[in-house]
Amino acid sequence: MWVVLVVNILAVFFAYLAHRLRSDNWLKAAFFIIFLFLALRFDYGNDYKTYLYYFIDLDSFPGGPSFEVGWYFLCKAFVPLGFFAMIGVLAAFNAYVYYAFIRNYVSSSYYWLAVFIYLFSPNLMLIQSSAMRQSVAIQLFLLAAPFISRKDFLVYILLVVLAITFHQSAFVLLPIFFLWMLPAKTSNRLTVLLGSAYFIFFSLKASLGTSIVNFLLAYFSKFSFYENNLGVELGSGAGYAFLVLLFFIILYYERRQTGYHSLFFRLFLIGFITSQTAFINALFARVGMYFEPFSIIVIPQLLISVRNPYFRVALLFCYLLFILYGFLNFFKLEVWVDSFSAYKTIFSSPRLF
Repeated sequence: MWVVLVVNILAVFFAYLAHRLRSDNWLKAAFFIIFLFLALRFDYGNDYKTYLYYFIDLDSFPGGPSFEVGWYFLCKAFVPLGFFAMIGVLAAFNAYVYYAFIRNYVSSSYYWLAVFIYLFSPNLMLIQSSAMRQSVAIQLFLLAAPFISRKDFLVYILLVVLAITFHQSAFVLLPIFFLWMLPAKTSNRLTVLLGSAYFIFFSLKASLGTSIVNFLLAYFSKFSFYENNLGVELGSGAGYAFLVLLFFIILYYERRQTGYHSLFFRLFLIGFITSQTAFINALFARVGMYFEPFSIIVIPQLLISVRNPYFRVALLFCYLLFILYGFLNFFKLEVWVDSFSAYKTIFSSPRLF
């Protein structure tokens, strides 16, 4: 955990200097550190060795998962160069996508916060470093999302279909394109509708979760792993209460957004609503991962939209506290502690791949 903490603090500090010294080179430096962390990791994350063994025995993986065709051909292309080379290229792609995402859509005064959210929210950098196939799919979706506002159906669909070849769960992103058909300004009626949808998903999450899982199992056999996979556990409820409050704050300030920011607010709200079923089955936590990266844009823009300085500071403080609590708690959870506590590099690998 300490290596992760040092890397995170250093990257956030560099992102802060990017605004302070008015140079995007510091933001590039922040993501160069992130690139090195991701590119040099070895046996880090729950799924790392599964991907490694699949790569080694690409055409005769014994009793293992049948990965999507996109991942298969990516591995096939890197056989001459080796597994570590593929990890390095994926790390570079990850760093570029998130750097461009922040550079294009976040005010420089909040670069530090955007990088902080990316690094300290466990479902972003840490989990994506393990869930490699879905990480590629998520990054392709981040590249595709701006084409919704441009009403460019062809490019959006091509990127999402490519994402599906890496992780089948990306099929849920296909209808997202039609968000451009919603009014530019959220009406009171639509606000009430979204708020109602949130509570409906919350109150009916058990029956909805079971029904959707049964549907997916019937038509998408790759999701059979999630049939009896329990969802996210609800703790004391304090953190969840904060998320509910945050949902309605974002919903209120969404109507003040324009252009890409309006789109990203709506995508984040969609993730908020659908995430209710994550308490029933882990599959829906996977679906929510496609929308969580938009917090990198939404939270800084929300703070810019809040005019009352006391409310802005209180909101920022509570959000930072919430993120830090989740980050520290992540390394205490039994499911993650063995795979993420000790950071190892490729130089400690018993052999090169």
